[in-house]
Amino acid sequence: MVKLIQTNLKLLFGRRFIIFFFLVTPLLLSLVVESVNSNYVSKTITVAFSDEDNSASSIKIKDALLSGGGIQVLITNSQEADKLLKDMKVEASIRVLKGLSESIVKKTNGKMIKLTTVPYSAAGGILSELIGTTVLSASAEVLAQDTVKKIYLENGKTYNVQEKKKTADLFKSLGNQVQMLQIDFQTYPNDKQPLPVNLYFAGSLGVFMLFLMMFAVYSSDIFASNLENGVFNKSASVKFGLFKSVSALVISLFLVGMLQAIVYIAFLSYTKNIGITVFFELLFVIVLALGMFIGIGFLLSVLLKKKESIHVTAFYLSLITGLAGGCFFNIGTGTLKEISMFLPQGFVINIFDGIMTNNDSILNSKVAILTGFAFFLMIISYGFFKRQLQHK
Repeated sequence: MVKLIQTNLKLLFGRRFIIFFFLVTPLLLSLVVESVNSNYVSKTITVAFSDEDNSASSIKIKDALLSGGGIQVLITNSQEADKLLKDMKVEASIRVLKGLSESIVKKTNGKMIKLTTVPYSAAGGILSELIGTTVLSASAEVLAQDTVKKIYLENGKTYNVQEKKKTADLFKSLGNQVQMLQIDFQTYPNDKQPLPVNLYFAGSLGVFMLFLMMFAVYSSDIFASNLENGVFNKSASVKFGLFKSVSALVISLFLVGMLQAIVYIAFLSYTKNIGITVFFELLFVIVLALGMFIGIGFLLSVLLKKKESIHVTAFYLSLITGLAGGCFFNIGTGTLKEISMFLPQGFVINIFDGIMTNNDSILNSKVAILTGFAFFLMIISYGFFKRQLQHK
């Protein structure tokens, strides 16, 4: 069996371009993807602001935006604001309609502020909170003026301009006092709770998973070649010969795939300085994933039989399932996330998430499923293959 493994390894390493492509390409591509993702951090929210009310209340909203950290405000008219938003030159457009101040004074619930954001932007929530706080402050001042005026009138006093100004100044001074509530805002990961794996490093592993599956399925054409050349027929004539021959080929594919995985993870681990424990955790998961990918390739070689068909299927199957599985980007939550769990790469990436967040519940259950599925694919593929050989 050792000689069979050596023969298969010579055959696999003889495909120097294939080995080079499936090792170097994901390494370079993952570094590019990581660099793009990690550097794309929006430091400011660019907002187009148009004021049709020109009142003290609308000016307060504008001042709040201008004083807000991380917000760049472009003062313009509504037509130009719409154009800037349509051309994606701003992230959001705020249009204060005429009658805002009157609406606040009369306490009517009119939609006097129009906030529009570009798709998939988080600016809407941030700007809504900021605008809402400013409008609430303006409404509170109106309420304060009405309350003081009512008290003056009940006591037979005149509520003139000077008294109104005193109330406004008092309200303003109260707003400038020290905050009664302070929030200790932190982000995760931080110095106290660092993630064991960098977020973008985990993303680059997704790219490698795509190419590792592509390699395993592409190289499974050797099963079809050996069947076509009669190698397996000769092996079947000897007791346990077919099992040894197939096992030797599976082990050979596994060794080549593991070599690529070790080189890949070792390089990225060195550049990202991750711990030895995480290194072996990732390697263990990749071992199981590689077994699943080889099982998929083995099954496809049995079904497709022709090398050309296997090569084409390897490319498109790996690419489509990789994209849907989140190999290049974070697919978040929802329906797409649920679908990705039924795809080979998406399932493995979910395990990487468990390693990254130290989620033992994910690791324990998902690793067990991955192990079982890898063995299931191998067994069912071997059964189909043996039956196919008997009927040839």
